[in-house]
Amino acid sequence: MGKRELLLIGAFVVVGLVVWRLTAPPAEPGAQGFSLQRTLDNIRSGLQSHDTAAEASASAKVAAPSTVTRVEFGEISGTVVIEGTEGDEVVADLRGTVFGADETQAKGFAAATTLRTDTGTDTLRVTVERPEMKHLPRLELKLQVPQRLVVDITMRGGRLEARRVAGLEFEARRTTVLVGDVRGLVKGNQRDGDVEISDVDAVDLTTRRVDVRVERVAGTVKGEADDGQWLLRDIGGGVTLKGERADWSLERLAGPLSFDASDGHLTVREEVGDVRGESRRCRLTFRVTGAGTMDVTAEDAPVELQVGGTVGARYDLRAEDATVRAPEGTLRITTRDTVTEASGSTGAGGRTVKVRSRRGDITVRP
Repeated sequence: MGKRELLLIGAFVVVGLVVWRLTAPPAEPGAQGFSLQRTLDNIRSGLQSHDTAAEASASAKVAAPSTVTRVEFGEISGTVVIEGTEGDEVVADLRGTVFGADETQAKGFAAATTLRTDTGTDTLRVTVERPEMKHLPRLELKLQVPQRLVVDITMRGGRLEARRVAGLEFEARRTTVLVGDVRGLVKGNQRDGDVEISDVDAVDLTTRRVDVRVERVAGTVKGEADDGQWLLRDIGGGVTLKGERADWSLERLAGPLSFDASDGHLTVREEVGDVRGESRRCRLTFRVTGAGTMDVTAEDAPVELQVGGTVGARYDLRAEDATVRAPEGTLRITTRDTVTEASGSTGAGGRTVKVRSRRGDITVRP
């Protein structure tokens, strides 16, 4: 590109700026108008490294009236610790490090990082307010809330801990979530990260690329997963699962299990109530005890069955374009064309097991 072309480009830029300033609407009262110096300062700030640090801090305390049933926290990234208390106040303490292009800007960012509270009829809201920054700050927010309140929070990276509240609703990305001792529902929607939940009343989770561990739930668990590993253990109520490319490991389920799974692996161990589900390209392994019914449909992946204890099972098995295997002498197995069927009882025959498989072998273990 020659000098002439560069001059033409520069002239067009200047003319464009002039035309824009002539046709732009006037600035609102109190707002800053156009400033070439400020524009150059913004460009220079954007090119700088923004690694000068300053410490930020803020705190807030507000009473939660008896009409308030939930507390909402605005979107935040960093570490958030929420603790339920017996009092009637919401107490917030914010600490952290912010970054600017130089010391003046960093200190300005720190001073402008504050907490705001708003109380509505039934909701109290806490918001972390801060200016736009090129380098995300490292913040730590500690919150004390009345135990009777449900907490609602949005995380955009970091770590969330919550315990001893009436319920928790969260939306998170790239976050580690730890929840315990919640006397209500824990409901979450998360993408990327880890979740651990224990000693709660009920769980409703939707995840994508998240590893989940849920233990000691008094009531029901509902889960929907796209990729990731799930461990459910000691669940008192019913379990409903739906997922793709997920590995599920379930242990000691006192209630019924319902599932719809594709492209993964589902393993059920020890106690379980009634089981009903369907799968596609998802390996199924059942090593269970206890009476109940099992009605499962599977495609394009193997099914392994083992009913332990003295309860035993009554089997009704059918495999199309596949085979059925069982210990010798336990089941009556017949094959016609591409279909293999097996029936019979083991032990006391206390659990009814019905499996229909297509292009996936069925194996019965002693």
